[in-house]
Amino acid sequence: MAGVSTAYHLLHGNTNLPRIVILEARQLCSGATGRNGGHCKIRVPMLPSTISQYGGEAVEKFAEYVPGIIDGMKTIVEEEDLDCQFELRRSFDWAKDVSYIDETHAENVTSVKGATSAFSVAACSLWPYKFVTQLLARLLSRQPDHLIVQTNTPVLSVSSNNDDNNNLVVTSRGTTQCQKLIFATNTYTADLLPQSKDIIVPIHPPHLSNTYNIDYGPNKGVDYFNPRPNGSIVVGGGKWLYRDNPSSWFNNFDDFIFFSPSIQQYWDGYVLRNFYGWENSGAEVDKVWRGLMGVVTIILTAAKAVVKMVRTECHFGYMERELWVPMMLGTSESRLKRK
Repeated sequence: MAGVSTAYHLLHGNTNLPRIVILEARQLCSGATGRNGGHCKIRVPMLPSTISQYGGEAVEKFAEYVPGIIDGMKTIVEEEDLDCQFELRRSFDWAKDVSYIDETHAENVTSVKGATSAFSVAACSLWPYKFVTQLLARLLSRQPDHLIVQTNTPVLSVSSNNDDNNNLVVTSRGTTQCQKLIFATNTYTADLLPQSKDIIVPIHPPHLSNTYNIDYGPNKGVDYFNPRPNGSIVVGGGKWLYRDNPSSWFNNFDDFIFFSPSIQQYWDGYVLRNFYGWENSGAEVDKVWRGLMGVVTIILTAAKAVVKMVRTECHFGYMERELWVPMMLGTSESRLKRK
């Protein structure tokens, strides 16, 4: 998502077109991004927890930033006529567009059994694989002389050549030189930038008309729901089931190994147990999978970063429509040292 959307913005409406090479270690959207129902929203509980560190003004700017991402994605989908099941929705979970629902109406509004309160925020959902592949196809058709895509081409190392001010990118196919290098590598960033080790850490979450985050409290965690237009629902969470076995999910890059059957059974009958009106629906689990998420120890989720090792820009999460990034998402060498 971050890599292809960055290429789109660099090539879209630019009179001085750069030459861009996209390097993908596996297939396009081969990880959790392509498999999961795509989802973009503010997770409301995150906002008050960051006020003490960054201040209310910074958090408010972040709360404005994420809806801008949603609007930007909507614009791309419409301008490029992408058939990716993009939908604007409400998600129940302090932003400009937040509604609070107290316990009198929480169950009726959300249909979640036992809900005592809820926040409703703007959200969008989409099929990421279709978004990425269709947008990339349009770019390659429109600018074949300015864009090269190489899949199954892992980057082995990056370094800086001080003689000609270029970056050297060593891949399984050879070495590429470039003046600017953008990392859209999420949880894999530490393999190429040692400075981000223990800052961006991979974890494994296992894998209605609204989307949901259901918070079971600090001892358990949050489950999420993302209904798809075809009637299926993507559900994730269950952190407390595997939390005590960190080797299975913390700093673990292997997303082809399943959790144990006892953990996977958590999803059997999940919607029937938790949502009103689904008790006799016969809904059952179709597939269970696991994917990678990059968790940061400091907030630097999606930003331009200048790292001494190489001249780079890093995109750790959100797609940018413009070059403005909130202060609390900015990265720097000094912030990377704070672990």
